[in-house]
Amino acid sequence: MTNIQKLPSDALAEYQDWLNAIRQRIVSVRLRMALAASRELTLF
Repeated sequence: MTNIQKLPSDALAEYQDWLNAIRQRIVSVRLRMALAASRELTLF
């Protein structure tokens, strides 16, 4: 596995952008899941 600190600065920035996009997707999915669960519990 490549050490992240040894990546060129542009590759490191691209990697960090990619990680942030993944994190944002996870947060979005968690929120949708919580809302869906809440809605289902309310309907129950």
